[in-house]
Amino acid sequence: MKQKLLLAFAIAPLLNNANAAVYAITNNVGNGTIGITEQDGQPGASASVRGFNTTEAFGTFGYFSGLTDAQVSASTNFSSLYSSFVAFNNNSTSFGATTLGNNGTISMGNSDLDVGTAAGAAFNGKSIYMLFANVANSSAITSTTQFLVLKHNTETFDATDDVPASKAVTFDNNTATMLIGGYDNYQFKTRTSDTTTGAAWNTVAAIPETSTSLLGALGALALLRRRRN
Repeated sequence: MKQKLLLAFAIAPLLNNANAAVYAITNNVGNGTIGITEQDGQPGASASVRGFNTTEAFGTFGYFSGLTDAQVSASTNFSSLYSSFVAFNNNSTSFGATTLGNNGTISMGNSDLDVGTAAGAAFNGKSIYMLFANVANSSAITSTTQFLVLKHNTETFDATDDVPASKAVTFDNNTATMLIGGYDNYQFKTRTSDTTTGAAWNTVAAIPETSTSLLGALGALALLRRRRN
């Protein structure tokens, strides 16, 4: 009897770890794939325009804490925006390889996390967002000048996802909304030998808000002109 109890205690953690949320996120849907590239891509122009690969961009998925979609879209400080982003459990992005892989296509995965327990409760019910920056890794995110933010229209993190199998989540024009970024048709290289035109989301630079000091200076200038008149 004691041996059976010991066996049961040994197996219990394995059973708990098997039921955890793992998401398999991609934009690679074959002919309907929307690539991911950088801002300086020229629509319909240079064949050198190419989708991001693992050395050129950083991507992650999660949710924004304390921000509405409207606030995300209106953000002009990407470092501040990133500080509000909560990435889902050590997830990482793999872009297409630099040579033979499909540049601009991504796959995202994560370590196990139970959404239905206290450890993952903050994610439960939140929409799934993808965030991309034109830096090679997260440590350089504070220096980024370009961002792309996508929100899935229907998929959320959910306690029912705590199962052994991973959950597939696809981002394309039918399933996702772009909150920050651009979209156009590019002469877009998904492979080194490819020069066909295809659709792509692209990162964009923030447009800084007019500073308070600048507004004050403009106001003083306007007042000075009125006095002279």
